[in-house]
Amino acid sequence: MEAMRYAMRTIAIALLLLGVFSAARAETVYLKSGSKIVGKILEDTDEKVRIEVQVEGGGKAVMSIEKSRIDRIEDADTFAERIKAADDLLSLENFRQAEAAF
Repeated sequence: MEAMRYAMRTIAIALLLLGVFSAARAETVYLKSGSKIVGKILEDTDEKVRIEVQVEGGGKAVMSIEKSRIDRIEDADTFAERIKAADDLLSLENFRQAEAAF
């Protein structure tokens, strides 16, 4: 019985570490309108930014945003920044994206 608990605990820790170290890098694009978009930037040129976002229902979509509409872009490189980006998604009620980010 004790061996089973140890094995389950080890598996849980391994999955947690795998999730932490394999978490996708997320960027947040802040628009001049006040909106923000969280996802993975695929392309960043002088004219536009292409960003891949999670959509309701479990799929992904690619958005193309003109640079003139963008206020700033923040990268979420550290674990704490990724958690904050996921928390921002929760506050925007993007539950599936937040779940994927966590």
